[in-house]
Amino acid sequence: MIISPASGRNGIRRRRATRKHPLRRGGRLIPIVEALEERRLLSVSLVQDINPIGSSSSDPQYLTDVNGTLFFAANDGTDGTQLWQSNGTSATMVTSINEAGGGLNPTGLVNVGGGLFFAGNDGANGIQRRFPQPGK
Repeated sequence: MIISPASGRNGIRRRRATRKHPLRRGGRLIPIVEALEERRLLSVSLVQDINPIGSSSSDPQYLTDVNGTLFFAANDGTDGTQLWQSNGTSATMVTSINEAGGGLNPTGLVNVGGGLFFAGNDGANGIQRRFPQPGK
């Protein structure tokens, strides 16, 4: 508000200051177009159909990166839920344990210092901590 001396209450007349709205010209809004940052769309493609039997899903879970290799639990429809790995071009089963009991059912996959740790049921000893050894 702008205060200017004049007759009125206490000798001060108040009048409203007029501000021009930066987005208005002649009482109309001016549209402003801003350039957006560059975006890249990621594409998704099927690496391998792990469970080709019928229309069932392989239900991949616990996706864990260990030194550029993706480890996960999935069901191929034959061996139950087992531990799998993928390098991005193909997927292979790491373990085939306890097929009769529904699979190893690996859970809690975690990368610890470049190694994979998880819990799984081998059908004989119950659920135990596991660490798969390369080449075995």
